[in-house]
Amino acid sequence: MFNKLNYIEEKFFWVVIYTTYLLIFVIFIGFKNSAPKILEFINYYLKIYISLFLIWRFNPLRKVKEVTRLDRHIIFNAGLIVLTTTALHGYLAYVKQEVTQKLSKTIQTSPLKL
Repeated sequence: MFNKLNYIEEKFFWVVIYTTYLLIFVIFIGFKNSAPKILEFINYYLKIYISLFLIWRFNPLRKVKEVTRLDRHIIFNAGLIVLTTTALHGYLAYVKQEVTQKLSKTIQTSPLKL
């Protein structure tokens, strides 16, 4: 039973990871105009998934005999995803602020008034 559950858990994890990396890549290269909204969605639910998994897997009431290969992958990817989404979110917020400021300056100095 444990091996089958571990197998399903590992497959689900890799689907989530690859989907997340693909979405982050697509957002980063600018295929999507609604990147900040999608990034917030990814960031929020991925952090919840990672948090719940780590709490469930490593809670003090459960005896963990050894760290499995899946555990190592999850721990590494959790750190990588939190770092990536946090840095990318900060970068997108900065770009949005810069674009808004430049756009408002352009509108104020434009000879064409709407």
